[in-house]
Amino acid sequence: MFRGGSLELVASLTLALRLSVGCGGDEGITAPETGGAGGSGGSTAGSGGTGGTTTGGAAGTGGAAGTGGSGGSGGCQKGTTTASQVVWIGDSYPAAGNGGIQRYTEQSAQAAGALAAGATYRKYYVGGTQMANGQIPGQYTQAKQADPNINTVVMTGGGNDILIGNASCLNNPPPANQSCVDTVAKATAAAETMFTQMQADGVKNVIYYFYPHTALLQSAANVDYAFPVVKAGCEKFKGPMTCYFVDTRPPFEGQNWFSDGIHPTDPGQKAIGGLVWDTMVTNCIAQ
Repeated sequence: MFRGGSLELVASLTLALRLSVGCGGDEGITAPETGGAGGSGGSTAGSGGTGGTTTGGAAGTGGAAGTGGSGGSGGCQKGTTTASQVVWIGDSYPAAGNGGIQRYTEQSAQAAGALAAGATYRKYYVGGTQMANGQIPGQYTQAKQADPNINTVVMTGGGNDILIGNASCLNNPPPANQSCVDTVAKATAAAETMFTQMQADGVKNVIYYFYPHTALLQSAANVDYAFPVVKAGCEKFKGPMTCYFVDTRPPFEGQNWFSDGIHPTDPGQKAIGGLVWDTMVTNCIAQ
């Protein structure tokens, strides 16, 4: 906000004139969901000139007109995204517990009034699917064919590119195992290609929740290697579509929330669902 001062002009000789010039009004104050405050009017017109001893006084100058306040920027606009505009894709992680991660996310959305009771987001995830072979990108294509009006994609993927596509990584993880480095790179490249298509299609948000420290053999080492690589691929997209990468590792530390060393049990599904919902709230996604 800018504040006007007064400018004092002093003319020597026999004529002295003091003039205060009014500045424009303050700019509007930004506040969530309210317009900016209107600008203040100009200052009072200047006083008439003082008569000189031999010549007439100078005419007074009127104050400058006030500038209107700028409009306030809106806060999170709620109710603009329908349930059908939110699509879930991925592998057996979202499929675990009969869609537990999605279900817990939806419960939070319903409690907040962002999702109607009984409504659900669209889901296309399938257990055992991989990223680099086109299976998970194909889920997005399927969703688009069913209804191209997609605002947000919630997803995970890439884990089976290791577990199924290159199981040697479970005993000899990257970076020592170059084949695993290549596997992660190919899965990430496939995800980036999919994100590029999503952005071209008008998708606005991707929420990519990655895997926790799984307990099967050296799978956790694979997660730690892949995490920064996949995160960097996701975060290349910052507009017009934004990809939000979610770290699910912290709540799992010290917990035994795996049914088979890989898939989350109900507490783990609830924890991941909470992280997804927190990301949605923080970034005003489907509120």
